[in-house]
Parts: sequence; structure tokens; C-alpha cells
Amino acid sequence: MERGVGGARGQTNETTNLTEIIMSDPFAGAASGLSGPATRHFAITPSNSADLAIRPRALVFQTDGDAVLRDEAGTDVTYSRYAGDILPIRAVRVLATGTTATVVGWI
Repeated sequence: MERGVGGARGQTNETTNLTEIIMSDPFAGAASGLSGPATRHFAITPSNSADLAIRPRALVFQTDGDAVLRDEAGTDVTYSRYAGDILPIRAVRVLATGTTATVVGWI
């Protein structure tokens, strides 16, 4: 028996096939710019010796804690934030020493 949408038991008004559902993206042709939403994200592993492979447009804190960030001038600053906070900085490196938060990069 097919499972229908709306209708009495055993009665099929419409059959849903999940493989036929296609996601629509009305913004596919629009440039996002720096003020628009991010389109990709990636995990960040803090390192004292390696710069980030991709410079993010922002960092998102997944947990409460500190993140020690290096900017393009080589300046290191510690940011103390809460889980869910978005820090709009294009950091070059997230240092392991002093970083206690889990952060994700948005691009």
C-alpha cells in the first residue's frame, strides 16, 4: 500500500517520491559579496605553525571559549566568545596555544 498525503487510511491522494524532490535556489545567479551569507564552511584545526589553507570571511564559535587569532599583519589577539557567536574577521591563523573554543570557518 502506498502512503498518501492527506486522506483516509488506505486512500492515496498524492504519492511522494523523495528522489524526485529538487531543491530550488533562487539566489544561484547572485553574487554574495562580503555582506551576504556564507556559501561554504569548513572545520578549523588550530595550529601554532600553519596558516589556514582557506582564509574565512568569518569564524563561528561552536563552543564557549577563547580563540587566539593571527591577522594578516602578524598580530595575535585572543577573543573570548560564546557558542553561536560569529566573529567577522578574515584570520590568517588560529593558534593552538590559548585556543579553547571549537571554531568553524565560513566562506
